[in-house]
Amino acid sequence: VGLGGIWTQPIQAVVDTGADYCIFYGGFAEELGLDFERLPVAPAQGLGENILRVAPVDLDTGGFGVWPIRAAFTPHSFPFALLGHVGFLERFKFSTNPQTMRFTLERII
Repeated sequence: VGLGGIWTQPIQAVVDTGADYCIFYGGFAEELGLDFERLPVAPAQGLGENILRVAPVDLDTGGFGVWPIRAAFTPHSFPFALLGHVGFLERFKFSTNPQTMRFTLERII
């Protein structure tokens, strides 16, 4: 995935059916010209004491298209982004096949 049209390097991402938001490392916010510390705060469920900062950005999903989302940014570094419900999974029908251990995304919006 990519962010905002400014961040041109692809970001590895994992679909997280339990995540409310699409979550990215806070350094990406800075690269997009956003002041991480001044972004509105959103509490993070399941991330311990971690607090997320949220901002509107454009999510570039490659073959699925580009659309505006309310992304969350964390101060902690991790090697991939999480694609959660708000902004990503709400636009897709998500199904899994336990026999092949694969999942399928079908765009609905």
